[in-house]
Parts: sequence; C-alpha cells; structure tokens
Amino acid sequence: MEEPLVSIVIPVFNRAHLVFDALDSVLSQTYSNWECIVVDDGSTDNTWEVIKCYAKKDSRIKIFKRDRLPKGAPTCRNIGVEKSSADYIIFLDSDDILFSFCLEKRMEFVYKNPNFDLVFFQVFGNRNKQFKYRTIYKVKDIILSLLSFESTLQTTSPIWQKELLQKINGWDEEALAWQDPEIHVRALLAAKSYCWAYELPDVYIRNPTNDKSITSSNSAKKHISILKTQYKIWQKLPVTYKETFRKKIITRLYNQIEILEQEIGLKLISDSSTEILELLGKSAHTRVNSYFKLFHITKRIPVIRSIVFKLRTIGIFFPKRVYFESNTLVVSPEIIAQIELDKNAKYLEYNN
Repeated sequence: MEEPLVSIVIPVFNRAHLVFDALDSVLSQTYSNWECIVVDDGSTDNTWEVIKCYAKKDSRIKIFKRDRLPKGAPTCRNIGVEKSSADYIIFLDSDDILFSFCLEKRMEFVYKNPNFDLVFFQVFGNRNKQFKYRTIYKVKDIILSLLSFESTLQTTSPIWQKELLQKINGWDEEALAWQDPEIHVRALLAAKSYCWAYELPDVYIRNPTNDKSITSSNSAKKHISILKTQYKIWQKLPVTYKETFRKKIITRLYNQIEILEQEIGLKLISDSSTEILELLGKSAHTRVNSYFKLFHITKRIPVIRSIVFKLRTIGIFFPKRVYFESNTLVVSPEIIAQIELDKNAKYLEYNN
C-alpha cells in the first residue's frame, strides 16, 4: 500500500537562526512521503534566504510568503493548509524539532486506527534544562482539563485530518494569543471521535532563550487578546462547561494583576468591551478592577499590601489564590531514551 502524503506546515518570522533545525528534522524523517510547506510572515532578517536554500535542496519543501492580512502565525498556518496537497496535516513551529520517527509512528497509528478524526501524541518541552513529558493522556475529560488550565496541548501534538480543519474553518486569524487552546477546543467539540495515543514523545518543544521577551505594554495587549479569544471559546461551549471556564478565567485574572500590575490592571479598568463584560459578568469585572485598585494603591505601603495578599491567599474578600499546574512528569535528558509506556495500552478514546 502506498504511504499517504503528510503535510508539515511551518509558519516562520525572523527565525533564520533557528529554522534550519526544524527543517533538518523534517529532512531526517524515516517516513518519506511528506511535503513541508513553509509560510514566511514578512521576516526582516535573512529567513527567506535560509528557507529558499532548503527548497532548492529538496523539492518536497515548498515556500510561500503570506499574501494577505492579518499578520501572524494563524494566518500563515491557514495559508499552509490551503496550499497543502495532503489529507493529513501536522503543524510545526519554526523553533521545534521532530524526532526522526515522528511521521512514521504517527502514520502507522493512523493506518491502524482510521476511525479517529483527531489523534494527539506526546511531546517533550524544555524549560530550565529539564524535559517535561506531558501526561495529558491520563485526563478523563480533555476539554474540561484544558478549560481549567490544568493541561495544555501543543501546536504539534495532533495529527489532523484536513477535512476536520476545513470543517472548523482552520485557525482563528484574529487571535493574537491563546491560539492553540482555541483551535483545539473547537476541534474537540467538532470531532466525532478522537484519542490520545500511548506512544513515546516524538517532538521536542524548545523555549528559545535568545528571543526578545515581550514588553509590559505588549503583555497587557496580549492578556486582553487572551480574554477576547476566551470569550469566543466560551460562546461556543456547551452549558456543562461554561460556568467552570468562567470561574477559572476570573481566578487567573487576579494572579495576572499581581504579576503585571499596572499595565493589565489599568487596561482592564478602561476596557469595558461587551465581550469582556459578558464573559466575566458585571459583578466579577467590578471586583477584579477593585482588586487592582487596592493592589496598586498599597504598592508603596508594603505592610498593607502584604495583608491584601494574605487575604487573597486564604480567600477573604477576593477569590482564594489557586496555583495552576500542568499534568507533567519532569525527567532529565539522560533518561529520555529509557522512558517506556504500558505496552498493552494503545490509546485513550473519546467520543462526542
């Protein structure tokens, strides 16, 4: 039987110093029937020259420039899907790396289990020189876990059927942040059946240390964008999920005010958009802004601020502080090769 074609879609912006690792990992795949679609988002460095060299090296690598607005990875990914000739699609970020067996193992699983619209696989994340092996497959309700901020799904975790991507109209091109959860929740709600494959991690998610961090003003803009994206998700949710999601968002807002303080707090006070008011509820919106004012006023009075912080910690006057943790198992690089999963377990199935 002929191997099905798989499209690997990579959006790229000013990653000349990193994208070669991603492309080399694609070229190293033991599964040969792939096409790699790289969409440049208007890079101002020599990224285009780098990817052009790779396209000359291997005709399976096809390069394009974003030809429409808005700017951003979601638009580039959608363009990649439009250019794709395959029925199966994987999205890869330009700073991440596929293990050489990634496509082979994924397509072998898909071939043996053709009834699933969407299949998620394990990935490794690197932070502070530790590898985090995500164990979301142990979660009984993936959607609830995502909405509760207890688990995350990375861009490269799923292998998509192109038909499902088209059904949900692809990535939200207006979303400036929270793009992965937004599309994954929509896909999980739309899919007839999906599963989490019990396979070894096959992608290395990097967190580059040489990228410029966002400024505080951008942080405020980003968090407002997250709220508006979350509102879109909230609108589409079944009633059983709506209240849980709203409460989790409100709780996280208090944490974000303490971290970003002036920028996000002031922005929230001035931003009374219909979306945010409806999502939070007028009462919660008022309480969040009141907490910011109190937190900001006490900035130069450490003793009073400490009291405010303690009241929040124990849940008096304001929601009790909650620490959100992902379902991850931290392992050292030395034992990556030694990780084994239950050989009798094949996948955890979900049906809508």
